[in-house]
Amino acid sequence: MSVYQLLYMDKIPDNSVCDEAVKLVKKTAYRQLSGFVNGVLRNIARQKSTITVSDLPTDLSVRPWMFDLLAEMIGVEKTTEFLKYSLKEHGVSVRKAGTDEVYVLDDSKDITSSDAWIKGEIIVQDYSSSLPVILADIKQGQTVLDVCAAPGGKSIQASEKVGPCGTVISCDISEKKLAKIRENTNRLKISNIRTVLQDAAVFNESFRNSADVVLADCPCSGIGTISKKPEIKNRLTSDDCISLADIQYSILSNVCEYVKNGGKLVYSTCTLDHFENQDNLHRFLDEHPEFCLVKEKIMIPSEDSPIPFDGFYIAVMEKND
Repeated sequence: MSVYQLLYMDKIPDNSVCDEAVKLVKKTAYRQLSGFVNGVLRNIARQKSTITVSDLPTDLSVRPWMFDLLAEMIGVEKTTEFLKYSLKEHGVSVRKAGTDEVYVLDDSKDITSSDAWIKGEIIVQDYSSSLPVILADIKQGQTVLDVCAAPGGKSIQASEKVGPCGTVISCDISEKKLAKIRENTNRLKISNIRTVLQDAAVFNESFRNSADVVLADCPCSGIGTISKKPEIKNRLTSDDCISLADIQYSILSNVCEYVKNGGKLVYSTCTLDHFENQDNLHRFLDEHPEFCLVKEKIMIPSEDSPIPFDGFYIAVMEKND
């Protein structure tokens, strides 16, 4: 406590800090150490201008386990850059309807009252979130199955790719989430998206071998989104990441059955830990040899990024029986 006062509390005179500490020690069973305490504290007081105290996790407002996990995956430098980035606000990312163009708006304004929003010219979507659809290389006339679709950004983007002759089936686990998708499709006047109430971990026979592309943006820890959801840093544990990885794997093992021969399975998360990303991918490929990895991308934002975006992981796999 006294060292903290000396280093961080400028309004308390150094002499007072030392004197009070000595008085406290003399009231304990260790009164014989009062001289030692006095000497140590006065030495720190004399040299405090040269003392550097560095605790990266604390300085970057994150728990040590999360810092260590990220550093193991992406290195200390990139982890530090990402966490510095996450301490700042970055506005609201929107995608221009009908394009892959993403730009950032001032989040102090209500974009839902803007002409662009009302006319269906924009949709809220992070740049990273637009990449799974881009990397899937979706073609006109294809069938796309989005198994964890809410709030619908990827489904809407995919619907633009498949065109009027194609179909997008947007699934999610609750009617409330599906209502959000329909709200967006109605505003954007999109007619080639069909919503289905469906748990991604439960097999649906009618979907078997039906999709050219399956988008599986699975529930995850959300570490990549901590700039928008800082509460994640306080509630998340490393055990949560491992438990979520099991859920994600069960989803992947189920929805892979929906991919046509020659089709693609796109796995994505908005997190950066290896349990949920690389470990899951390698396990899946080992146990499903009919799939091969064709593209993999890790998005790690920093203060030097040309446009703000979430931390993200994407793996595109192709099925060839």
